[in-house]
Amino acid sequence: MSKALKGTGIYALICPTTGAIKYVGQSRNMRRRYQQHCTASDASSSRPLALWLAELRLDKKKPKAIALEQITDTSILDSAEKGWINALSQRFELLNMTAGGAGAVKGEGTGQSAPVRMPDDSDVEDAIKRAVHKVKSKPKNPVLQRPKSSKRTAPTSGATELQLTAKQEAFAFAYVETGNASEAYRRAYDVSPDTKPESIWSLASRLRTDIVVASRIKEIQDEMSEMGMITLNSITNDLKHARNLAEELEKPETMVKATTEIAKLHGLTAERVEITGRNGGPVETKQTTDEKDLARKLAFLLRQGVNAIEKGDGEE
Repeated sequence: MSKALKGTGIYALICPTTGAIKYVGQSRNMRRRYQQHCTASDASSSRPLALWLAELRLDKKKPKAIALEQITDTSILDSAEKGWINALSQRFELLNMTAGGAGAVKGEGTGQSAPVRMPDDSDVEDAIKRAVHKVKSKPKNPVLQRPKSSKRTAPTSGATELQLTAKQEAFAFAYVETGNASEAYRRAYDVSPDTKPESIWSLASRLRTDIVVASRIKEIQDEMSEMGMITLNSITNDLKHARNLAEELEKPETMVKATTEIAKLHGLTAERVEITGRNGGPVETKQTTDEKDLARKLAFLLRQGVNAIEKGDGEE
């Protein structure tokens, strides 16, 4: 069976980052249909496929594509499409909204109810391997290849180490920090101000459940747990606990201090100090502490304060 993306047959769109198969379709001209997927833009559509393609365009990427099966008898297009969707939906979270066949694009199939024509298991395994190879194959010009940074393993047949994009990495960190997929998506991607909230939610939810991104999020959470790092919310909760403990122990100064730290943490207060640099000029500043270091130091100081209060309770 020929594997070239041309002629009539069943094709698959592939995530250009993870190698996961995302969509299965049928066409009488697979190459032209693929080009339509890459160039078509429907910002108002809420269909999963349209939203995914829009997300790729935001990241200046295009889906990869492979031919699953070339077909000469067009009367079995619907049956073959149903079979491939059935087989691959057991391995991937496909974006197809129908089981195929009757749900085909107008003009690309019979549109009538058709039986399921399942592909051989060996053909399915071969398609998955080719999908991963499509992503991992080197570009013709090595200079244009994106530097490899974070690599994660996806449990799909034939997959080894697959790469996260910089924006996916940023999304994972933002999600761990905020716990909100939509906010994390806004931080990591260049989202237009007029983008509908429901579109952002859909894109963010799909990115959050992507097998490689989800694995990275879990890894970051585990790393933070091991390092004793805590998020803005957990720092706030600990400060509230310290304030409540100080109230029980009737320590008003400590209560005020905890409340002030909560206000500072959320940017509600600001200390203003007038300082001049050399010869009365402006002061040269340089940020030497990143957010992770700040979180660790604040957590350490907070824990010291709570311990001091608990020790003080025992001494009185």
